[in-house]
Amino acid sequence: GVGHGISATLRSQAACRCGMDGLAMSARGLIVAIVVVYMLMLFGGATLKPGYSHIGQYISELNAIGTARASLVGWLGFVPFGLLSGLLLVMTSSKAPVRGVSRLGYWLLLAEPVAYVGAALAPCDPGCPAQGSLSQSVHNGLGALTYLATTLGLMLLATTPKLGAGWRAMWVVLA
Repeated sequence: GVGHGISATLRSQAACRCGMDGLAMSARGLIVAIVVVYMLMLFGGATLKPGYSHIGQYISELNAIGTARASLVGWLGFVPFGLLSGLLLVMTSSKAPVRGVSRLGYWLLLAEPVAYVGAALAPCDPGCPAQGSLSQSVHNGLGALTYLATTLGLMLLATTPKLGAGWRAMWVVLA
């Protein structure tokens, strides 16, 4: 009867709310994991690299070819950070308030996680020179594509419908 239909509707709505809450909780947990992995990669990796300077060197140099513990930082730092960051973008895409070209901007942000995984697969030479080994050339090409994709992505995010002027300005400045 009618009571049964209302009860089923309420259960369905409750399940939807739990699903959304579950996604929010999963996203929050994933964000915490991303921050922890990033900090371990950045600061833990630096402690493994004698003389490494966060100010004077590229983060890629934590994984530079032939340097102390490069593979460790690459495979246990860059790769998990890239995979978790990409997972977060994919997992939250249905909830992102982006439409049209701003959705393309959102997806272009995947270039960043891809670059971290790519940096582990194609590490830079020591010092991250403009020219060097094949791995350095691939690394530089990936970096250039990442900068372009991320910049375009942030600019396109600034076109998100119903976005306030302050938020638009922030996305443009970040680009």
